[in-house]
Amino acid sequence: MPLLGYAAFHLGAAALLVAAAARALRVRPVNLAAVLRKVAGRRPPTGWTGDLAALAAAAAPLLRQPVDSLMPRAAAVRVFPPPPVGRDPLLWKELHFGGNAAVGELFRSAGCLVLLLGMIAILPVALWLSSPAAAD
Repeated sequence: MPLLGYAAFHLGAAALLVAAAARALRVRPVNLAAVLRKVAGRRPPTGWTGDLAALAAAAAPLLRQPVDSLMPRAAAVRVFPPPPVGRDPLLWKELHFGGNAAVGELFRSAGCLVLLLGMIAILPVALWLSSPAAAD
């Protein structure tokens, strides 16, 4: 019985998401400003509906922008500058700019964080082992 509920939920979610994706592929864009003006012109919003209308009006400029403009540029997320170009420029380019720069910088930063946390975790053990009480 739980398997049927699991399957029904995931089939329903998949159908809903496929329909949303197909609707998003349409050429006709929705004019969000016109829709908001039409909804706001009916009656002045009060209470939490007024808050939601204000939130929708604030989010409208963000929704009109293309998704690519919301992604940060590679230079904005780069913590460590790339090393100078070596003997093999194509290998250098592939190593430092081959994939998504943000993901590579994230992995480098996460690696530094893991190394730092490992050193912090080992420090109490090293201090405990070096103490005279541990020798007894």
